[in-house]
Amino acid sequence: MKYIALLIAFFIGIITYAQVGIGTSTPDNSSVLDISSSDKGILIPRLSAIERLSITSPAEGLMVYQTDDVEGFYFYDGTSWDRVLKESKDAIPVGAIFTFPIDTAPSGYLICDGSAVSRTTYANLFALLGTTYGMGDGSTTFNLPDYRGKFMRGVDNGSGNDPDATTRQDRGDGTIGDAVGTQQNGAMAIHNHAVNAPHATTDSAGSHSHYTNTTNLSTQNSGNHSHLTSPSNAYTSPPSAQHNHALRGEYRNVSGAFGSTRFVLDNGGPQTFITLASGNHTHTVNIPSVSTNNSGNHNHSLTIPGLSTDNTGSHNHTLNLPSFNSDDTGTSENRPTNISVLWCIKY
Repeated sequence: MKYIALLIAFFIGIITYAQVGIGTSTPDNSSVLDISSSDKGILIPRLSAIERLSITSPAEGLMVYQTDDVEGFYFYDGTSWDRVLKESKDAIPVGAIFTFPIDTAPSGYLICDGSAVSRTTYANLFALLGTTYGMGDGSTTFNLPDYRGKFMRGVDNGSGNDPDATTRQDRGDGTIGDAVGTQQNGAMAIHNHAVNAPHATTDSAGSHSHYTNTTNLSTQNSGNHSHLTSPSNAYTSPPSAQHNHALRGEYRNVSGAFGSTRFVLDNGGPQTFITLASGNHTHTVNIPSVSTNNSGNHNHSLTIPGLSTDNTGSHNHTLNLPSFNSDDTGTSENRPTNISVLWCIKY
């Protein structure tokens, strides 16, 4: 009966004051339950992840402490369980860079597109970046980093993994070289391509000859000139049958050992003297050196007849091919397989 009396008195107190104080006789007016202690705390139900997820129809605001997997306080928001974050462990620091598979920046993030943003609205981010990536308007704005269409690369920091680190370009505040935020243009490592001209022969084409077509050519004009023929000896050909020759001249009275009358050769003489027949023979003709008259500025036509080489039997031909370059192939840049994402920065 004593315990029943105490229980009745407890409920009467709740009904009377609508407040409960544990460790205090004056619970705060804004609380239903005010627990006060200088050396103890509240211990709410401790459950495993499976036990938490097995609660049937949890009430909105229900809280438990999970003891396994990702430990911590969890509360039910009416739709799902959320973990109470510990700022020193779970909070995302200002300036953190993330990639997102969406077209717009999530809440709390800005797209890394190099744009100028307010130094006041994004004071925490400005305190971190300052004007590293650009001055903005010089007073009220500053520039974000611009990562559009670019791959990220860790700062070399003397490792030698970026052999051109010292030539990296301005990040926005004049800083160049091996520093965070500096840039590099696309490039290809030094290389060459060896092209050895092949030594080739044609297939054997059987016994054959080669024909050159008749060609008509004209020499170039060489000014007013003449032509000289060299002296030469020639023979009549073929030998003619037995024959004699007629000689022109005249008979003259000349004193001498053979009498007073002789036949004197003279191309203009009035008389003809016939030699005796001397049988089948030829004649030597001496052609003197002759120079043609000058005929003014002129050229000469040459006709080169069609020729055919001798038949040399079954054979082939050796071809020496010169060095050459291949046609251009590929695209406008060197790149690995990739997927585009949205680079964003936490503010």
